[in-house]
Amino acid sequence: FGSDMSKSIATKRKRLEMHTNDSVNNTCKKVDEFWKTQHSERSKLVEEYRKQMSLVASQWGADVDNEREQSAKLNQLLHQQEKQLLQSRQTNNARMNTIRQLH
Repeated sequence: FGSDMSKSIATKRKRLEMHTNDSVNNTCKKVDEFWKTQHSERSKLVEEYRKQMSLVASQWGADVDNEREQSAKLNQLLHQQEKQLLQSRQTNNARMNTIRQLH
């Protein structure tokens, strides 16, 4: 009777160990899958962020170049207008001198 009880307890202990090991193994697999999924999603987010930052940086560079071009054009127009204004003043002064000399 004692021997049967020992065998029964040993068998139950063995089953409990097997179920515990299976449970631990399943939990470890789930944790590994979770971490792999998280790593994959983080990698995708980081890559998307890099792409967006690259796009923003290239757009910013293009905007800076465009602003420089526009600034140069405006400066050129300003100088042209200054020249025209100076020529106009010179012409008006010459006309005024001519009118004064005639009177």
